Amino acid sequence: MKQHAIRGFAAALVLALAQGPALAQEESGGDYARLWRIDYMPGQWSEFIEAFDAHVEWRRDNGETWTWMAYRPVTGDRLNSIFVRSGDHTLAEMDEYEAFQAKASEHWNGSVDQYVESYETWITENDEELGSWPEEEPNLIQAYSYRLKPGGEPAFDAALRKIDEGLVKVNWGEPYAIARVLSGSDGNEVWLILPYESYADMAEPDKTFVEALSEAWGEKEAGKLMKQISGAYESVDEILVRFDPEHSLILEE
Repeated sequence: MKQHAIRGFAAALVLALAQGPALAQEESGGDYARLWRIDYMPGQWSEFIEAFDAHVEWRRDNGETWTWMAYRPVTGDRLNSIFVRSGDHTLAEMDEYEAFQAKASEHWNGSVDQYVESYETWITENDEELGSWPEEEPNLIQAYSYRLKPGGEPAFDAALRKIDEGLVKVNWGEPYAIARVLSGSDGNEVWLILPYESYADMAEPDKTFVEALSEAWGEKEAGKLMKQISGAYESVDEILVRFDPEHSLILEE
């Protein structure tokens, strides 16, 4: 789903990182993820990342069982940040991870935390029934975070599923993922996550989103679906991030 095409999707679905994602990982096959945004102290990137990398190695040497992918923001208002995400877990696995997380947090607080300005964290659930995702981790990820109106979730969800059905029906083929925020937001949020290999990959596809939706359901019904989506949310935020393999903790299979 390319940038210009998504303006039809995003203008109507106007749906942060997340997955979100929904970001591709091959672990235990669950639908849940932990995502952290870590804002380091302005002017202290070097000190922060040195301590961060040392902490990653500590985790690797002390029994880490989760892969953590790192991402750096390309756009947005928090460029002094790094995102880390571990996905494809079950809720039971999150319970089992608590003991190791307690030890890791103690090490983090004694080493990296002194260089951190603030944190934000989320628990998300991927909607595996919607969208598709590339096998390889994409270089760039664009995330739209939709804050739904009170009571807007049923209409939003119904339209989203009808849209996805239509895109599959006409074999549109552009990848995207949907994730729902279970915890970490003060409202009801749904994330639309788009993978790209490069900026060139963000160009408009031959068949736009609106054209594909109109082909599937007709222009009148497509317009109704877009109105139903746009009437169900009250705000949207967008961010573009770049995958950072150098600072990721990727366990060998």
